[in-house]
Amino acid sequence: MPKKSELCAEQRLRIKILHEQGMSQVKIAREVKCSRCAVQYAINRFKETGTHENRPRTGRRKVTTEREDRLLIRQSLQNRKKTASELAAALSEAKGSSVSVYTVRRRLLKAGLKGCKARKKPWLSEHNKKNRLEWALKHRDWSVEDWSNILWSDESNFEVFGTPGVTYVRRRVGEEYNPECVVPTVKHGGGSIMIWGCMAADGVGEMVLCEGRMNSVKYTEVLETALATSITQIFGDTNTDGLKFQQDNATCHKSAHTMKWFAENHIDLLDWPPQSPDLNPIEHIWSILKKNIRRHSISNKQALLAALQQEWKNISREECFRLVESMPKRVAAVIKSKGGPTKY
Repeated sequence: MPKKSELCAEQRLRIKILHEQGMSQVKIAREVKCSRCAVQYAINRFKETGTHENRPRTGRRKVTTEREDRLLIRQSLQNRKKTASELAAALSEAKGSSVSVYTVRRRLLKAGLKGCKARKKPWLSEHNKKNRLEWALKHRDWSVEDWSNILWSDESNFEVFGTPGVTYVRRRVGEEYNPECVVPTVKHGGGSIMIWGCMAADGVGEMVLCEGRMNSVKYTEVLETALATSITQIFGDTNTDGLKFQQDNATCHKSAHTMKWFAENHIDLLDWPPQSPDLNPIEHIWSILKKNIRRHSISNKQALLAALQQEWKNISREECFRLVESMPKRVAAVIKSKGGPTKY
């Protein structure tokens, strides 16, 4: 026979009041709509405890002790990549009795340790961190106006069938493999193209298709084609004496051939720390492009290039300024992390 539900606090309070008014247990049971035994139990418990509220309950005994919980948290902090299953197995072996994965997850969640997808960031050696920190300290007092005199540049690869992330469709039962309900994929992304682009606080400059393997000669050819045009396009005919050109430390960027070209063309370079895409606002422009070209129907490299050219023109001055405006915060983040990874 199933166990009947317990009387709630309001029912027990009503029983108490009716009993104090002199009503019999049978009539109280009829009034409250419960058994006479339940009425008698409620009255006796009130006499014992002096209250109609529930007694404090100890609940089920914990499987782990406080010491074992601290050990579990310490092991998780020592190796952040350990899964709940691995931690549960280690704790069970040390304890001599089984501890479930669910118990481990609850203990870690209570300690604020939630399982999350790890962020992907460039690997930084101690030397890299030292250089990044020194660079950030050197530029910590730069204003947004100072950063607005920088022409930011970079190259990026785009695949014909890039990774689309999670795509949701609406479908009926049995339609999961309909052509309009699937996301097509091909091996190696169906081919890719590399583009070079630049930007400043006042907007984007030229975008150039880079064909073949990038080397010093091809890189300087790209600069010959697009750098002067981009400077005029963004900065106009104003005095550009304070203008600096930013590039990362790729081999073709730092070669003797490229450095000679910069010297001959009187291009002032911004010194740049290693492994620092988080400090280059143009990285976010690439993310915007990769997101926006998903709206296009792309099946070959020509269609991909056309989509990129269209979306490049759609990047607003406000978006560029917002990214450059974040530079003081980026520098501060590098200083705070002592040259380590940042959220940018």
